[in-house]
Amino acid sequence: GPFLAGQFGAATFARLVALLFPFAISFALPMGILTGVLLTLGRLSADSEITAMRASRVNQRYLPEVVLPSELTLTPGISDAVAGADLAIVATPTHALKETLVQLTRISSRLPLAWLCKGFEPESGHMPHQIVAAVTPENSALAVISGPSFALEIARGLPAALTVASSDAAFAKQLASQLHHG
Repeated sequence: GPFLAGQFGAATFARLVALLFPFAISFALPMGILTGVLLTLGRLSADSEITAMRASRVNQRYLPEVVLPSELTLTPGISDAVAGADLAIVATPTHALKETLVQLTRISSRLPLAWLCKGFEPESGHMPHQIVAAVTPENSALAVISGPSFALEIARGLPAALTVASSDAAFAKQLASQLHHG
């Protein structure tokens, strides 16, 4: 343009930017406010969902026909969920596994961990065990839990078969024992 060709001086360029600034702000400010409102509403929605589940003991979105046991503490945050825990079982979709593990390892990098995600992370194509290996500290007690099972069957207390796999045989045996019912 003319500025790059040396036809405009720096003062002229500064005046042009000053004239365009209100125009740019007229678009940026509403978008910033909209983004803030949407983030706030999303958080309120998530908190309301937890509040509704606490009151009704039912997860209307994923397991509407199952009453959640009173021993299950419902909390919106990971730090509250693992406070005092001696084991974390991560049951998220694979696309949320990495972020969940990052938050979890910030809270407690030594907490034994099992996951039961399947599939692959859409962005990277990584399988859950690859994500876990990349995010968790070395020498962590890690295990994967696999089916065949379905959440509804397990929630109803129906017979289900689970497999626990770990490079730490003692941890796998302990975890299998904790998961065994009956």
